[in-house]
Amino acid sequence: MSNYISTVRSRVFQEGFGFALVENYGTPKAPLYRESFKIYRDPEGGLWVTGEFGKKYGIEFIVPNYGQRYGTVCTVDGRSIMTGKKVLGTAKDIGWVFTPAEYPGANVIPGWKQPGNNKVAAFVLAEPEYSYAVLTGSSEEETGVIAVRFFHEYVEPTYYDEAPNFRGGEKGAPSTFGGGRGAGTKRGMGTGMGPDVTTRGGGTRGGGTRETKGMGTGYGEDVKLKTSTTEFIPDLSRPPVTLILRIAQEHELIRGGCELVYDPTYVIPGSKAQPFVEPPKGFNPYR
Repeated sequence: MSNYISTVRSRVFQEGFGFALVENYGTPKAPLYRESFKIYRDPEGGLWVTGEFGKKYGIEFIVPNYGQRYGTVCTVDGRSIMTGKKVLGTAKDIGWVFTPAEYPGANVIPGWKQPGNNKVAAFVLAEPEYSYAVLTGSSEEETGVIAVRFFHEYVEPTYYDEAPNFRGGEKGAPSTFGGGRGAGTKRGMGTGMGPDVTTRGGGTRGGGTRETKGMGTGYGEDVKLKTSTTEFIPDLSRPPVTLILRIAQEHELIRGGCELVYDPTYVIPGSKAQPFVEPPKGFNPYR
């Protein structure tokens, strides 16, 4: 498969996996999400989203629709959104488990995991010194980065005493894919980001060098999120997929020579001002 990383709408994709930042404009008991973040590409190919201090956001996870579950490890400012700790990169790291979304917003995590299965603390964009990571001992250089690593679930192979009949529509052809036990966001066992992934805001790996103060993620109000606990065994024979987005204020990205590649607020010329519409035909957000 190709290792090309691209944006589709305001999302970053690779090999069928992806994630996006979506604005949480609802209430703590009824969160609502919409795409309102612009995407820029820096001269080295790294992808950035624009941020505004005080804006709440969620992370939407996209996984292939192959009838399987997928484990994830996600860090914000270098901290696991599940445990709030730095990820060590072992198979014991705890992450979220997803199946393909059954409805819009089904696979959105809007904050830091709280004890129990019913709430998280909202992700809120903040100055680095007020970010959760810095307040718990990290340096400001680690802020402004969101990294996600996806893992396939281990599935016991199916064996046959005789060759099965695989003609379409007939019985006797069980799938070797998992049954997708449960849907949506479930807690499970994942594998960490690993030592080869840098989550520092000033790192290279396509992210450029930060010369400005940057942006971090704070610890906001409690937001309702119903989850459950499940068992997940990662398939370590299959390589994981790692995706990274960085956050900065738009004027910093423009000053740094970054190119706008997606604008969800684009309005068709001559039409009534309606934010969050699709660009017109001929507008290329992927250049």
